[in-house]
Amino acid sequence: AQLAAEIGFVAGLALHDAVANTTGLAWPLLALKWPNDLLIARAKCAGLLLEGASQGGHFNLSIGFGINLATAPENAPYPATSLGTHMGSIGCEHVFTALANCFAARLSLWHEGHSHGSGFAAIRDEWRERAAFRGEAVTLRLPNGPVTGKFEDIDAAGRIVILTGDGRRVIAAGDLFFGETQA
Repeated sequence: AQLAAEIGFVAGLALHDAVANTTGLAWPLLALKWPNDLLIARAKCAGLLLEGASQGGHFNLSIGFGINLATAPENAPYPATSLGTHMGSIGCEHVFTALANCFAARLSLWHEGHSHGSGFAAIRDEWRERAAFRGEAVTLRLPNGPVTGKFEDIDAAGRIVILTGDGRRVIAAGDLFFGETQA
């Protein structure tokens, strides 16, 4: 399961790379929201969904990429945008080809890290360079209530580290919003 979480960050970097390569957009305008969304100007333009299951001693993982190419939802609980809003018309075949190539390159980097004993470190470092909201006030929705504080980092396992009034919290999953009043 830990490797599946790491692959989520691999996929996020690949998505960032693909959109950057096809649009020319770059950080900080184009940023990654923990754990699995891509933002343009602080509005969601793409996301990932990972589904995994163990079967016959193997772990199978499916990754879904959703990219707002032409339009964005209007009634989302967070700001949303599309590539078309910022760049005009972009063909899905160009984005898909770039995504396939970027995912292969990022997966190779991840695999190389595990082969050489450095594991997830290179992926984590590159993801952190593209992170949205680091150093800012955020609210993380959790099943037992929201956690509000400053987005400090992601740890070696990809968990978010939030500095709250009660101290540092390390959280594996949740719905992240920027600011303190959105949860």
